[in-house]
Amino acid sequence: MTMMPRDRKAIDESTRNSYFNNVFLLTRLDIPWPECGFDARPGWLPIIEVTLERLITAGWDKKLDQVKQKFCQLRIYISQCERDQNGFENELGLIIRQGVEACDKVCEVCGNERERKGCGMGWALCNACGKDE
Repeated sequence: MTMMPRDRKAIDESTRNSYFNNVFLLTRLDIPWPECGFDARPGWLPIIEVTLERLITAGWDKKLDQVKQKFCQLRIYISQCERDQNGFENELGLIIRQGVEACDKVCEVCGNERERKGCGMGWALCNACGKDE
């Protein structure tokens, strides 16, 4: 079953505030706005921030293609190759994977632990922010 927001008005307000938080985060880290967008809810922003800081420390060129939620998982796409010629993750790919795995356990709206894990359609919500249809 898909987790749907309980309070649509509160979720819409959260989404509206997320845009400004996303802009602030990228500005603070001196990362240009990605061509394909940056769509992340407030619950995942602390994890995304740490992930982006770790990428910068590892030598990332700050070319961010896209950040989004897809199938209840975080997606971070960067311009630099995330795998070597043999198909193994390089350091940047490993950092991104660790950020994605951390978000798998967290509600994208409030940041609390998510009781349900795994992929699905819809929102990655904890029980307090969502309900079964």
